Amino acid sequence: MFSKKPYVVSDDLLRAVDAFISEHYIEESEQLYSHTLVREAENRTYSEPARLMFKEDEHSVLYKSESEPRSIPMPQAAATIAFKPGKKKPIAARLDDIVGNLDEPFSATLMRLIDSTGKKDSDIYNRANIDRRLFSKIRSNEHYAPSKSTVLAFAIALELTLEQTGDLLARAGFALSRSRKFDVIVEFFIHSRKYDIFEINQVLYNYDQPLLGG
Repeated sequence: MFSKKPYVVSDDLLRAVDAFISEHYIEESEQLYSHTLVREAENRTYSEPARLMFKEDEHSVLYKSESEPRSIPMPQAAATIAFKPGKKKPIAARLDDIVGNLDEPFSATLMRLIDSTGKKDSDIYNRANIDRRLFSKIRSNEHYAPSKSTVLAFAIALELTLEQTGDLLARAGFALSRSRKFDVIVEFFIHSRKYDIFEINQVLYNYDQPLLGG
C-alpha cells in the first residue's frame, strides 16, 4: 500500500527527519554503554558487604554496611509492616484503594477525546487509518488492549500534543522512547504539528519502520 511512487515525500522533509533523528535517537549500543556505567558506579558504591536491616520507625528495609552496628528485628516486628494501629492501613486495604482509583482506561479516554472534537467517530478512525471493525472492538470493550501503533494513530488523528500523546500512551501501557527510531520519527511529526498519517507512514516506510494504523 505504501511505496515511494504513490506518495512521494519531499527531500526537505526527509532532511528534517534525519536531523531530528540524529539529535534525539539513542543507539542501542550507546544505551547499553550508559547502563554499564551505571552498574559500575553502583558496584563501587556498594562494594562493602551489605546486610538487610529492618528500621521499625519508617517501616522500610534498608542496606547497612557490615562495618556499622546492626539491628536485628524481632520476628513479631515484621507484622508492623502490614499494620500499625492508628497510622497505616493493612497492605490489602491500601491495594484496594489503589485498584479502586485507577486512571481512566484507554478506551474511555479515547472516546472522551473524540467526543470533545465534535466530529463523528468515522472521521477520526478514518484519519487514523483504523479499520471500522477494530474501532468497534475498542469502543465496546473498556479493557481493550491496543497496540502502540494503534494508540499513536489515534494521537495523530486527534492532533494531540506530545504531552497529550504521552498520557494516551500511558493509559495503554506504553511510552515514547528515544531508543526506538519508530518513536523518534512519530515524535518529530507531533512536535512539528504535522498530522497527515499517510505522509508519516511514507516516512516510516522509507526508514523500514512499522506503519501507523491497523
